Amino acid sequence: MVNLLWSNNSVSSLPLLISGLFAFSPLNSIASLTDFIDISSFSSTATTLNTYTFNQFKNDIQLSSSPLNLDNFSVSIGGVDESNISNLIDAEPFVNGPFDIDASTYLFLKTRPAIKIIFDFDRPTHHFGATFRDIQNANVRMEFFVEGQNAIPLASFIENDIRFYGFYMSEPFSKVELQSKNFLTDGFGMDNLMYSMSPVPLPAGIYLFLSGLVGLGLMRGRNG
Repeated sequence: MVNLLWSNNSVSSLPLLISGLFAFSPLNSIASLTDFIDISSFSSTATTLNTYTFNQFKNDIQLSSSPLNLDNFSVSIGGVDESNISNLIDAEPFVNGPFDIDASTYLFLKTRPAIKIIFDFDRPTHHFGATFRDIQNANVRMEFFVEGQNAIPLASFIENDIRFYGFYMSEPFSKVELQSKNFLTDGFGMDNLMYSMSPVPLPAGIYLFLSGLVGLGLMRGRNG
């Protein structure tokens, strides 16, 4: 076990240890968020993206305050949803429509002022994107919240508009919330959720910190 008690000869290792401590403690920074309406541009910002299609579900599943665990993430509702035909995994024959993306099982969501839809990821991610149908229909009705920032798709005046929307954040995040905007309600289909799931790297400063500990150990060993 390394003895960290100071001695006169170990003072030379002190600057290395201190610099390692500062490097290990990240400075405050503001994450930058970039949104995309083109799936190719969005995909180019990631080495690997996972895609979730909801096609494993053959029956409708109502979302609730209890998280529904899926692959690497869960979905839940914050607040009270007064309807049992909104905010659900919608399988054929579709309860709502036409909101499906490609005639397969999809996620039907409805943001209201009193509720929010919450995506929680098992590990931090930098990406969140999906194909939507009729999102922001004729008005800006909803927004995405992530790490204190918001991402807002543009309003669409095209009937049954199917389009991609996603965003990349420079700092990792684990939660995305879909909320009402301007106290309006927005009902839309969502499918083909795309996200990155990279291993969490060790902070760069930990190597400098550990080298300081090794230096102190060597100094103590020479004096022992």
